[in-house]
Amino acid sequence: MAYGVHWEWRGFGAIDGAVEARILALQPGAVPERAVTDTYLWHPRLEANVKLRTWDGGGSLKVKRRLDAGSGDGPSLWMENPAEDYGLPLPDTALERVLEALGMEPHGPSPSTPVHAAELLVWLARGAGALRVVEVRKRRRTFVWDRGPVPVLVELAEIDRPERTRSLGIEDMAGLVPAAPIERVTVALRGVSDAAAVFGAGLCVLTYPQAVGIWARGGTVARSGSGHPPR
Repeated sequence: MAYGVHWEWRGFGAIDGAVEARILALQPGAVPERAVTDTYLWHPRLEANVKLRTWDGGGSLKVKRRLDAGSGDGPSLWMENPAEDYGLPLPDTALERVLEALGMEPHGPSPSTPVHAAELLVWLARGAGALRVVEVRKRRRTFVWDRGPVPVLVELAEIDRPERTRSLGIEDMAGLVPAAPIERVTVALRGVSDAAAVFGAGLCVLTYPQAVGIWARGGTVARSGSGHPPR
């Protein structure tokens, strides 16, 4: 959601009505409610989160890198570098960074730049048989929960493609940097974990790349009553 280093927890499935009421009563986040379409690029060995995001009046390609997988169903640590959030159409440097993030070698001549999103998808699909393109259409709302050791951002999303389900995302607002003291990192982790305990009961805990992998294989993430991903 925000640039920089942050802990993130995410769950999918049905959200209890009382929990939703508590979320809706929180202070609204700075990002207004918005419908977006995220087109994820995924293959089985991919560690990064690579997506084309479009919305009414704009679009970009973002690379989000996982620094720490965390433990169990807890939060994971991610890095969002503003230099890896590219406006559309894409410049030369963005093509190189996307290939590196996807762990792919160039296949044939690169398309002439700047590259529009549709051209990029066609070019990538020719070079990697395992690459899958998964379109996720959703409406996002954000809120701020400030009752833990650090404020956290709570994102409530209504997903209608590739399946109808809901997503709850929680990330710290501690303003971490890659070289942050371990004490600050630990406090930020605790803040996200505390918020997940308050709001995330019964959801299927998945990172977005994990969810996209399930969708790419034709599976479903819409399952309540379990903290573990569907098999």
